[in-house]
Amino acid sequence: MLATPIAPPVDKAGISRYIPAVPILAICCLGLLLLVIAATIILALIPLYVPDKNIDNLVTTSTKYFTLDPLSAVTENGITTAETCRTISNSLESRVAIPFESLIPISCTFASQSSGRRRRSSYAYRRFRRQSGTARLFMKAIINYTRCPLCRSKTYLSKWINQEFSSTFAFNGTRSISFTVYSISSNAFTGLSPTGIVIP
Repeated sequence: MLATPIAPPVDKAGISRYIPAVPILAICCLGLLLLVIAATIILALIPLYVPDKNIDNLVTTSTKYFTLDPLSAVTENGITTAETCRTISNSLESRVAIPFESLIPISCTFASQSSGRRRRSSYAYRRFRRQSGTARLFMKAIINYTRCPLCRSKTYLSKWINQEFSSTFAFNGTRSISFTVYSISSNAFTGLSPTGIVIP
């Protein structure tokens, strides 16, 4: 007759040693699960409270006023044609290396600019114009921020100051003139004379 095998003794003390750790482990797992759920909810809510980077409420255009100094004397004062203004604007775009049609020119005027601090008689002002010898080009243009996002930055625009560029256009005959960018402002021009004279 075979002897009945004897089962190894169970170490009850070893099992009882791990029983107190079970609730702690369960609490940790539950806490981790709640943390994951909370993080998911927070991440889902972020887009509702943080504006999209393709911000629709940001302006897409801005009107700027460019004052350009011709390096050759321009004694004729007047408003250029739209085509001439566009040609000069395109030349500036090429010089500052921004995408084509980032600048949308509205008007270009060769004129003298009075300080506005002192009123001059018409005779004195005409004499002043003859002595100054040349006119500046005052260009009003819209900057398309969609095509040139960097143009939103004043620091970026300030790099255009003193940039020199050449343009060939029609203004009282065909001429080729080099300009330097004297200033770029958000404020409209004042004290220009004459205005309203379109020169082809």
